[in-house]
Formats: sequence, C-alpha cells, structure tokens
Amino acid sequence: MPVPKSHVAIVLSLILFVSLFSVDVAYGDILLYDIDANESAWIAAKSGLVDAGSWDLDDLPDFGTNSADGPIGSGGGGLIPVGFLPDNVSLNTRFALPSNIFLMGPSNVIWNPPSNATMSNSAFDQFEVDFFTPVTAFEFVAISTGGTVTVTVIDDLAVSHAFSGLDAPIAGHRYGVIGTIGSTISMVRTSGNYNGIEGAAASFKSVPEPQSAIWVGLFLTCAALGRARSKR
Repeated sequence: MPVPKSHVAIVLSLILFVSLFSVDVAYGDILLYDIDANESAWIAAKSGLVDAGSWDLDDLPDFGTNSADGPIGSGGGGLIPVGFLPDNVSLNTRFALPSNIFLMGPSNVIWNPPSNATMSNSAFDQFEVDFFTPVTAFEFVAISTGGTVTVTVIDDLAVSHAFSGLDAPIAGHRYGVIGTIGSTISMVRTSGNYNGIEGAAASFKSVPEPQSAIWVGLFLTCAALGRARSKR
C-alpha cells in the first residue's frame, strides 16, 4: 500500500526540524594563536565575529609604579578610571590580597615596559581576566618579568585549557584564544613571574544564527500534521 503523501511530508518536516536543532550539539575546543608569529591566521580565525568589548591601557597616563585592589571592572580602581573597562570584564588576581594588582608603566625604573600593564603584584600569583558573559575570542598582550607565561583558558563548562612555555617578555607578546563549535571563554589566566597583560586587549562574540529556518521547519511540520488530520 502506498504511503500517503501527507505522511511523507510529516517525516521530511520532522527530519528538517530535528537537523536544525542538532547543529549546535557538537562541542568544540579552545585554540591559541601566536598573533606576533602569524597575524593573518588570527585574522582568519576571528573572521565573522563581532566586538564584545575592548580597551587600551596606553590610552591612560603612564602608570609608573603603582598598585590597586582588585577586582577592577567598569567601576574603575587605582589609576583605571570609571567606565574605562567594558561592563563585561573584570581584572583580578587569583589570590585577591590587598593591592594585588600591579600597575606598571613605561617610567618604571626597573623594567621600563613600552606600555602600561596590569599584572599580578606577586611573583607567585596569577593574573585573571574574567568575562561575566562568556565570549568567543580574546586577544591580548602577555607580559612577565620572567619572560614566559602559561595561559590558562576557562571555558563556559569550567574546563581548563592550558598553554605553557609562551613567550612573554617585558616588551609583550600578542596572543589570541578562541572557542570552536560553540565553546566560549569565561576567563583567561596568566601565570609566571609577575605576569599579566599590557597595552591593548579585545574580546569578540559570535553573531547568533538566524532562527528563521527553524521556524520554517516548525511551520511545515505543523502544516503537514494539520493536513493529515483533516483527511481522516
């Protein structure tokens, strides 16, 4: 006995509807890019993403040798004014002791960095950039008085992704981290001898996929079901 066309339409519509919702089931990884070594690869990786908040510490006066109590967010702290950092960002160290954030600028007589930097105020602490709403990608300039850092990215599932032995001289080294296939970034942490980030930093987010196709699938399913019932 031939299968009624209405039943075929229902099955096809359900397949379309399920496939549209299953696109985001697969979960990705966190990748790190050495921007100074291959900037074009980073540009290609973040293509299609949109700005989610950025800042440049060199837009502020020379930090010299100072410190501040963390966390520092859009409400400001120390030499960082109110509204300078995006609402979605907080700078802190893992062990939030008083004056835990070291603010170092070009006039620092010991290290003389080329840019303003926010760093851990202890050789044994870790510097953290927290995102209240996870982002897809983050680019930054890593710095350490020891010359190298480990960058640990915490994703939205609280899974740690560590990248060790990365160059991070006083002059800074640019890196980018990005989530793939749905994974996003909740925190970026640097560890090393007096470590942190300097100069400019920027975060990016994905553009939501259009939902129109999903609604078309739902409409087709409901329509097919309605036709099948009316013929009974």
